[in-house]
Amino acid sequence: MKRLISVAATVALLIGLAAGPAAARGVTVDQLQRAGAVCFPVEGQPHCIVPGGLTSSASIPILVFDTADAGGAFLGTELLLRADLYAGQPCPQDVPLFLPGDATGLGADYYACHHYAQ
Repeated sequence: MKRLISVAATVALLIGLAAGPAAARGVTVDQLQRAGAVCFPVEGQPHCIVPGGLTSSASIPILVFDTADAGGAFLGTELLLRADLYAGQPCPQDVPLFLPGDATGLGADYYACHHYAQ
């Protein structure tokens, strides 16, 4: 019994040590892809749609990173709102960007609104 407790404590410690540095840096593009996210580059910046992010076509949340390398900093989010639902809603950091459906492959036109950390 003592040995089982000792092994369990050692395993828990090793898991904690391994997770520590990753948690301090935040999520990475590689971690998201291993979890099933779909990531694609837009002007050199990885954009990732997390699993379940395409369950509704009304809006699509996207995570945006500076670069795809291990040190690629998380920039913030981009929210895609289907064009037929867009009614001039404000976007805090920029004018919403129109994205035609034939260019995105999403099957509908969207407006993109960025929410980046400042």
